[in-house]
Amino acid sequence: TPATTSTSTPIPHYNGPSVEALAAAGRGGVGTFDPGRSDAPAAYVPPVQRPARTQVSREDLQLDAAAIPAGMFVNNYAGALALHALRGLEDFRAQAYLDGNRYRVGFGSDTVTDAQGRVTPVTATTVVSRGDAETDLLRRTAATAQEVRTVVGGGFDQLPPEQQAALTSIMYRKGAPNFVSDPYLRPVVMAAALGDARATSAAFSQLEIAAQGVGIRGIQNRRRVEAGLARGDGVYV
Repeated sequence: TPATTSTSTPIPHYNGPSVEALAAAGRGGVGTFDPGRSDAPAAYVPPVQRPARTQVSREDLQLDAAAIPAGMFVNNYAGALALHALRGLEDFRAQAYLDGNRYRVGFGSDTVTDAQGRVTPVTATTVVSRGDAETDLLRRTAATAQEVRTVVGGGFDQLPPEQQAALTSIMYRKGAPNFVSDPYLRPVVMAAALGDARATSAAFSQLEIAAQGVGIRGIQNRRRVEAGLARGDGVYV
C-alpha cells in the first residue's frame, strides 16, 4: 500500500471517551463476519461501472473486496459495500466546488490523492481525474472505517459488514466529532457499541424515518441507502 502523507486532515481524529465505555456490555451481535481475502493485489483497481439503480451482486462485491489492498479495512467486504454506497451518494465531480466553507472535488472530498499516495488539499482551481478520485475515495473510506471502529469499540467487529459500511457512510460525511456528539445519531452509535445488529438496524430505520421530516432530498436519500444497508437489503449503483 503506498504511503500517504496528508497536508490536511479530512478525517478529524477523535480523542474523547469510547462510546463502548458508555454502553452496557455483554450482548453479542448477530450476522456473519466476512474478513475478505488477504491475498489482495498491491494496486487498487476501481470496479467496472454498472447501470444506474442496479443492485450490486454479492459476487461482484467479493471481486471488488479482493481488489482492495490487504490491511486497509478490517473487513474488505464491508469496505467494498461502503465504497459503492459512497460513490452513489457523493457522485463524481471533476472540478472543485464550494461546499460551505471549503472546496471539494471527486467524491465529496476536500483532498486529492494521486497514484503515488500524495495527498494535497482541494483549492478553487482543482481538477481531478476519475482515477485519482477513486484513489482518494479508497483512502478516505478506509480511514473513516478505522475511525468508526476506534469510536464504537469492540462492538464494531461483531456487526455484519453491511452495518459496518452504513456506519462508515455516516461518519464519512459527518466527521468523528459530530458522529459522537450529535444526539440524532446517538441511538445508532450506542447500538453499534453493543455489537447488537438488530438494535443497530432498528436505529438506522429510525434515522430514515426522521429524515423524511427534514425536507432535504440529499439527506433523505443518504439515510435511505444507509438504512437499506443496515437491514441487509444490499447496495445499489
